[in-house]
Amino acid sequence: MIQASNIYPNKKFIAFTAALTALASCICIFLIDSYFIFNRKWGCELCQFDAELGWSIMRNKKVSNGKVAYTTNSLGFRSKEVDLSKKHILVLGDSVAFGVGVNNDQTTSYYLEQKLKGHQVLTLAAPGYGIDQYYLNLQKNISKTNSKVIVVVIYTGNDLDDTRKDSSYGMSKPFFAFENGELKNINPKLSRLSCQNFLTGSRIIKFIIPNQIKNQFCKSRVFNQNQASSQIAALLEKIERLSATHYSKVLFVLSPSLIAVKSVQCELKNSPDKCSQFDKGFQLYYLYFRKLLELKKYPYIDHLQNLIWVGEKTELAPLFNDNGKDIHHYSPSGNEILAKSIYEHIKKL
Repeated sequence: MIQASNIYPNKKFIAFTAALTALASCICIFLIDSYFIFNRKWGCELCQFDAELGWSIMRNKKVSNGKVAYTTNSLGFRSKEVDLSKKHILVLGDSVAFGVGVNNDQTTSYYLEQKLKGHQVLTLAAPGYGIDQYYLNLQKNISKTNSKVIVVVIYTGNDLDDTRKDSSYGMSKPFFAFENGELKNINPKLSRLSCQNFLTGSRIIKFIIPNQIKNQFCKSRVFNQNQASSQIAALLEKIERLSATHYSKVLFVLSPSLIAVKSVQCELKNSPDKCSQFDKGFQLYYLYFRKLLELKKYPYIDHLQNLIWVGEKTELAPLFNDNGKDIHHYSPSGNEILAKSIYEHIKKL
């Protein structure tokens, strides 16, 4: 008679096999997720992880989608190689200053350089940046240049939100707090495997982790608008002081969304109740930054007003990418108009 134990595996063997299978599955999931996390895109085709800035622009890189080409120099600027024999105008900002949607010879920086003979204009901008990253990017690179004017292009559509959070677009970023009269970076060293970066890059594990655990351990820190006002004012002052130590002047540019311009344009032509189709949030964000700069008495360009004047003679939509479907970024003609305005103000400086 054949013993039952010879036909059926014993319980220890079954438990061992199950544990081994579970371990192998976990290792496979971890390896697959690790591949996606370490090979993810950091906000744009040219972006890479940066432990100080969250993400930064790759050096000596050229990327093209067949319509638009982005090219960077050996320092990661969207400009030609730095010529230290010339005086430099540095352009800080996010995707608006970077020139998303246009070629290198169609950006605001390019058109500005054509007007400023004997000067080189260097684009230090990167898509997705907040004002905290503008400051840290300037701090990191200003000594590598012969800067005379720092042009800070504030995109009023989202710079408030991008600055008052410790993550943006699912990526960890620097986070400054203004406490007891001092500005302190409480995210000075970022990890590629931070909670936010891990969850955004993960393809499998993020679906396994319960939401309760995510909310407890990976919850973003966000300042309210009052807290952000002190934070942003201190960051602007940091930019101004850093520029002064390098004998450079600062010019702030308030760049609006197309919706903000159309909203104001509508109010000037019609009664306010006829303008409800436009999201007032964009207009309020613009007023927020304008009041802040006026309070600090910094020199700035009210580009919304410039576009209102332009709109009296021509359509505004062609000044933005994709004939206005992209309400944030300028077309080549829009960048040329902004460059002209910056040039006129730099002459005064």
